[in-house]
Amino acid sequence: MSKRRESTDTGPITLIQERQARLEEILDVANRETNDGSLSLGVKYELVACIEDFHRVLSRYSGQDIVSPGKIPDISPIKERKGQQTEVITQSDGWDSEPSYEVRPAIDEVPYSYL
Repeated sequence: MSKRRESTDTGPITLIQERQARLEEILDVANRETNDGSLSLGVKYELVACIEDFHRVLSRYSGQDIVSPGKIPDISPIKERKGQQTEVITQSDGWDSEPSYEVRPAIDEVPYSYL
């Protein structure tokens, strides 16, 4: 049986803990907003940014002593939409009017339940 190597470099652990703490903070804000029935785009975008930051740090240390390989979640739905735009139907003026479209970041398509 092999022992995990003890490391005196706490920098990576501190970095991971800081990113996790920031993610938890924005998750708390998002949860409060969704309890009220909506999630503002600003909070959603901040949540996505925190998820990407945390994922990047975990990926950097994957397979090392501090992050087990295979334990990092897949965030491909976020990555696939990064920098992309999508059109969404906006409110029309009446039942017989043509729908209008608004261009938004494609990340809006990712439901909160996935995040």
